[in-house]
Amino acid sequence: MARILIVDDDWTNLETMDKVCQFLRHQAQLCDSGIQVCQLAAENQPDLILLDMRMTDLDGIGVLQCLRREPATQHIPVVFITAGQEEEESERVKAEGAKDYLSKPVSLAALQAVIQKYTV
Repeated sequence: MARILIVDDDWTNLETMDKVCQFLRHQAQLCDSGIQVCQLAAENQPDLILLDMRMTDLDGIGVLQCLRREPATQHIPVVFITAGQEEEESERVKAEGAKDYLSKPVSLAALQAVIQKYTV
């Protein structure tokens, strides 16, 4: 069973992703604040972080940069999930160290596939 940290400021999105994790028999921790992610990740060492790009308190790039600066979290794979669909944005997050990028609305099959890809 993998531990997955899900970060999104929309609780509907959090609950949907949590249900996919439950279906796959993974343990999910939900977070609605970009500012809290680095601390939660350092404390709990998730196997994967699903991260919304646009949040109200700190954007996903800021969170990713924080995660990559810290030795305790720099190895954790991060997959961005965002409403943005620009190719340039996808390339930017990968250049910053994200493993993958999914556009909203995310198909459940795509979400399941990306979770399985990085938690095996």
